[in-house]
This record gives sequence, C-alpha cells and structure tokens, in this order.
Amino acid sequence: MDNNVVDCLCSVLIEESLISFKFNFRGVGRSQGVFSEGVGEQDDVNNATSFITTLSEVDSDCIGLIGYSAGAAFALPVGCKDARIKALAAISPPLSMYDFEFLRHCLKPQILISGSEDAFTPIGRFIEFCQNLPGPKEYDCIQGADHFWWGYESGLAKKTTAFFTKTLKR
Repeated sequence: MDNNVVDCLCSVLIEESLISFKFNFRGVGRSQGVFSEGVGEQDDVNNATSFITTLSEVDSDCIGLIGYSAGAAFALPVGCKDARIKALAAISPPLSMYDFEFLRHCLKPQILISGSEDAFTPIGRFIEFCQNLPGPKEYDCIQGADHFWWGYESGLAKKTTAFFTKTLKR
C-alpha cells in the first residue's frame, strides 16, 4: 500500500473530497496471514469494505474500488459481486498473469488504465480486452508510462479521481 501509485491515488482522491482507504493484503508489510494466491486476498477486500461502511464519514451508497496491478486481480472480482461497491477502477491490470474474464460479466461503471510501456500487458492486448467489455466503461492508455508509473502518477490519479467524482459524487 505504500508505493508511488497507491499513495498518489489516495492523495488526489482526498484533494477532491473523496475518502480513501488503503490496506495491505494478508502477509504484506505488517499485515497478518500469508499470501493465498488471491483467494484469501478477496476476503481482505470484503473485510475492508465491511469496515469502511461502518464509518459515519462514509456514504455507503457511494463506494468505489481501485485495484492496482495484482490488486486489481484480487479486488475487482469482489467489487463486481458486492452490491456495496458502485464503481471500479483497474490500474495496470496484468492481463498476462491473471484472469480478468470476470469483467466481461460486470455491468458496474468501470475504468481501466494502463501505460503504453507496461511489460505485463502489451497495449494492443489491453485495448482489445477493454473494447470487448460491456458498458458502462472507460479505458485509457497513458503514452510513455510503464507498469510502475514513475513520473506519471499525478495524471493517472487525476484521471481515476475524475471518473469516481463523475460516477459516485452526488
């Protein structure tokens, strides 16, 4: 949770008066548990969603979910099924490493963003995958950005935040 992409996303969300909540999956950093190939990590997403809905500051009818890299593969399947989640964002989904076919059946508003130089998902594959998703959807490729977004974090965060502002804010 403490990397350049997640930190920038959270900062820009907060600047636009959107509450952000980030966490480490089990076994990462000081989180308890051990990595379980995405299965237990989906429980982590569900537990995090359950926690934030208990906070008085959170409008439980306006929750969005962002997954970056493998986090998109672990979090977004939960977001597609969970009625509490109203919109989804996949940042640098590693299509060559994980199965994202679940998004083909997800009708929630979603945005997918990848960099043109992402080594885990060739841009042609990314665009073709996105074009075949049902709506409502948005997708974008940021020229020059790689999987780790060094130097491109701000633009990525502003684009993602604009999507959530448009989709969730009332």
